Amino acid sequence: PKTTETKHCPFCKNDIYIKAIICPHCGHHIDVIEYDGSESQFLTSTRRIPVPNRWFMLGACAILILGSLLPWGMMETFMGRMEIRGAQGDGVLTAGIGVILVVIAVLSDKHSKDRRMAFIIGGMLSLIFLVPKMVTLLKPAYESSVYIGMILAVCGAMLIVVSALITRPKDVPL
Repeated sequence: PKTTETKHCPFCKNDIYIKAIICPHCGHHIDVIEYDGSESQFLTSTRRIPVPNRWFMLGACAILILGSLLPWGMMETFMGRMEIRGAQGDGVLTAGIGVILVVIAVLSDKHSKDRRMAFIIGGMLSLIFLVPKMVTLLKPAYESSVYIGMILAVCGAMLIVVSALITRPKDVPL
């Protein structure tokens, strides 16, 4: 039988399921001796369970935005040298996706499942825009070099997807 009884986390004071051993809000480990309604019944520890949070997501977005606006690489073709800049074309799209994800990341926790899905979709869209450019720069037929902007943008997009995949929704009991 599923219980809806709650207790307060002794660290962040948010409501959590009565049988929870880890607070889904602050990540503290809570060992319950026996719950009788008093806060003194909790044996708590200061150990934190590493759960990616908004700061991790915001950092990944910042890396994506920065990398999207920096130069991506140089390519030598039969028409001469050509610099591929992130701020021209696809970089603007990926930076825009990053800005949208920043806005989504700072919204309230009420829609954490929606935010998680938005980060997965946004990160995958960014990778769809970035990977073909990177493959073009890495083709052996051309003399080319990949700049740090492309590397940062791809890493930022991958971190966005990873942060969304390993972040659990707030309403999942532990």
